[in-house]
Amino acid sequence: METGAITELFGEFRTGKTQLCHTLCVTCQLPVDQGGAEGKALYIDTEGTFRPSRLVEIAARYGMSRE
Repeated sequence: METGAITELFGEFRTGKTQLCHTLCVTCQLPVDQGGAEGKALYIDTEGTFRPSRLVEIAARYGMSRE
């Protein structure tokens, strides 16, 4: 994934595209010294698969608050 670029993901059902996007939404906010970018994410969901509850689970794995 390139910083500051638009990336389109495509592939077969159940190959991990949504999981990757959910994880990127969380990890892009991490500090640089923890492998993040101290940034923000824009998630455009064209299939209705965005699950905020899943983001909370991933954030907890990285020691982040749900806010």
